[in-house]
Amino acid sequence: MQSDKSADGFSRVSRLNHWIVGAAILALFGLGLVFHEMPRGPERASLQALHVSIGTLAILPILFRIFWRVREGFPEPLPAPRWQHIASKVVHWGLLLCLLGLVISGPLAQWSGRAGELSVLGWFAIPSPVSPSRALHEAAENAHAVIARPFLLVLLIVHVLAVAKHLVIDKDRTLMRMVTGPRT
Repeated sequence: MQSDKSADGFSRVSRLNHWIVGAAILALFGLGLVFHEMPRGPERASLQALHVSIGTLAILPILFRIFWRVREGFPEPLPAPRWQHIASKVVHWGLLLCLLGLVISGPLAQWSGRAGELSVLGWFAIPSPVSPSRALHEAAENAHAVIARPFLLVLLIVHVLAVAKHLVIDKDRTLMRMVTGPRT
């Protein structure tokens, strides 16, 4: 696949994948927060099943996002102090590592638990490649929770605050590079 990346912005593939994965992560994070606080019961099970379904459908776009970002790298940064460039790299690579950890821990938690498969909205199911294991299930579930909260949550907040800073304070093209791409 050929890139249309320029020094001024992200490729169309990068932009599209960023927003698809971003929307999926926000939906998954919101569902996770809601069902985690609910008492056990049919409503919680329904929201958890929706979380698993969306998460399963998001695995390939997330893995592609990680692959594409590693392959493409990042465009040339806009002028800013060195500490901001370093912070940006830490946040972006941290987000990608969190996504990778969630893509591994989520399915493992599901597969090693009682369900034993990843069911997607009742349309199809991905059978487990591992045997049920309470120890593995608990470890994967704990890893999934810790990666999501606090790591992913903190990184997402910093990411959004940085975008707001660029938009409101710096008034630069940082956000527009991810929305419309390079200047024409």
